[in-house]
Amino acid sequence: MLYNETMNQYLLLTIILIEGFVSIATEIITIRQLLPVVGNSVMVTSFIIGIFLLALAYGYKRGGKYQKDFAAILARNFIGASLLLAFGLSSNFITIFFKYTLHLVNGNDLSALVAYLILITAPLAYLLGQTLPLAMNLINNSERASSIGGKVLHLSTLGSFLGSILTTILFMNYLGVAWTILLNSFLLIIAGLILNPKIAKNEVAIFSIMLIPGFYFINAPVTEDPASYSNAYSNYRIIDNFTSSEGKVGKILAINNSASSFLEYETLAGVKYIEVIKDIINNHLQLKKSDILVLGAGGFSLSANDNSDNNYIYVDIDPDLPKVALGKFVTEIKGKFIAADARSYLRKDSQKYAVIVSDAFSSKTAIPSHLTTLEYFKTVAAHLKQSGVAIFNVILDPRLADPYSQKIDNTIRAAFSGCMVIPVKYGAPVSNVVYVCNKLEHKRQTALYTDNLNKVNIDLIGYNALINSGTATNKSATNP
Repeated sequence: MLYNETMNQYLLLTIILIEGFVSIATEIITIRQLLPVVGNSVMVTSFIIGIFLLALAYGYKRGGKYQKDFAAILARNFIGASLLLAFGLSSNFITIFFKYTLHLVNGNDLSALVAYLILITAPLAYLLGQTLPLAMNLINNSERASSIGGKVLHLSTLGSFLGSILTTILFMNYLGVAWTILLNSFLLIIAGLILNPKIAKNEVAIFSIMLIPGFYFINAPVTEDPASYSNAYSNYRIIDNFTSSEGKVGKILAINNSASSFLEYETLAGVKYIEVIKDIINNHLQLKKSDILVLGAGGFSLSANDNSDNNYIYVDIDPDLPKVALGKFVTEIKGKFIAADARSYLRKDSQKYAVIVSDAFSSKTAIPSHLTTLEYFKTVAAHLKQSGVAIFNVILDPRLADPYSQKIDNTIRAAFSGCMVIPVKYGAPVSNVVYVCNKLEHKRQTALYTDNLNKVNIDLIGYNALINSGTATNKSATNP
């Protein structure tokens, strides 16, 4: 065997380190690449990790059954895994796969996700999972089995540590997702060539290896287009000369294949729900020089044409967002930008705000799950001034005809004494719905007006007295 010499033992251990690096990097890249199509909910992440681990387990079992040609099998597995990684995780392949798969499964995101994981992720993890038991046969067998197992697991786990840190902090942010995929693919190819140099003489293998850069270039347009940008968090693209459903012409900032922000060229007006929020802040509340916190910055369109001298504080998890939007989408932010998770920022922030706008999404319709809980909404309420207002943009069925829509509605209302709801398009099964909730800490009434006991006229006396005293909020809303 080639690995009886000390130098080659070190090469083998390096290959085990590479396997650990690529395994965890593949898992992270999969989560990142699927984010635009299925979001990043806990359920999505659990399916990705679960199926990856299940395939690894069967890979371990299969790898332990081989009796000979360990190096050749390892090399073959690495080349096959490199092709699956380069092709199966490319942005364009994922976009096309989910486009047609979602059509076949009637738009069921979970079914499409499972299909992708079974066809792409599971075979990739299965091949990588065979590495450790196969590699243990190539290590100097004069050592005890426990010593060999400990050494192999140590190096594989160390590689996983390096893969998790370097992939997210260094490669995705400074090289981009496409180059990160290509780098991991070539690491597997290098490992395969070290294990079996004869591969270099195999025409089929050479052709397969040459395909790797091609797979990069079908992925690269997402990051290399001058109007596009990609990092560890999102894919961004600015689309010019877009005509909205209302006939307005402007530009769109698309985040993860979803139109996140729109600005009309002439007036800098945004999409309808943004204009609803602007109307509440500027015309109904008539705020001037007030502190307004925006959780989920989008394209900074909320303040694009604001001339009220309000102080906007935008909070978004992606630190590169100003670099994407400034100059290409908006000329200025008209406020301050803070790179942080919305809930984490609120936990550390002690400031009180006149208005807090929550408008964060992880995909086309999905709000990050930790921003849908009662605890989150109560935290938002706690950061409002006494007369402050919280505004939530959610995408749901405005008729509340499904459990998700009903539970979101219930949860928001449970955190505030009163909320009014403005659906952008009531008749649609999916619509932007704007919740406007007040901080006033009065006790919420649960009594009802019935034919048997109807105190409406008595209650109206108190209500009219409140209006006439000038203490009611928004007097302009009353009839003349």
